[in-house]
Amino acid sequence: MNPPSYGTSSTYLTVDAARSLLNHVLTPATAPHVITRLFAGLRKAEANAFSWGDMVFDGDHQRIAEVHVDELRTFHQHHCRLVPACPALQEWLRPFAGLTGSITRNSKTSRFVHEESLKCGVTLGHSVLRTSYAAYRLAQTRDVGLVAQEIGSSNNWFFRPIQWPSSVENAQLFFGLTPGACGRPGWAQEVAAWRQDGHKHAS
Repeated sequence: MNPPSYGTSSTYLTVDAARSLLNHVLTPATAPHVITRLFAGLRKAEANAFSWGDMVFDGDHQRIAEVHVDELRTFHQHHCRLVPACPALQEWLRPFAGLTGSITRNSKTSRFVHEESLKCGVTLGHSVLRTSYAAYRLAQTRDVGLVAQEIGSSNNWFFRPIQWPSSVENAQLFFGLTPGACGRPGWAQEVAAWRQDGHKHAS
């Protein structure tokens, strides 16, 4: 039986496609790489250079407040940007609290996720994870300049032949795709088991 097709392309994921990806494809090893790209707008190269120390916690150190992206590591540019941590990012990454070093230790993570996503009918074109963040964040804020700053791009990035989503409700659904909302209520236990098995430094 063929998997359902969600009509994704090289633009952005629909909410249903994103939910299917998170439900059927994500593993504790691949989640940090995928989640920072999908819910913080990181480029692939930025996710590869991203470390757990780039998560900015609140005063009680109980909640991820922001994501700090240092472009110097990736592009040798002295520019940093802060991206607010949406509920989905917080909940998917909360079980990894306490880890150090790079979030992506395997150079084949992106290819693996791409191949596995095809099995559940989701096509991940070039930069589709990052573009998905930008698309729904734009629908949420209506502020091109703000979103361009968050993804590390210029305003001109948005003036492309893409039918950007206009529904604030869809944006709320997208940024609310927590493990529970994606059919993974035991996500924290999955990550705990993965860490206990000694894979805490493999991703």
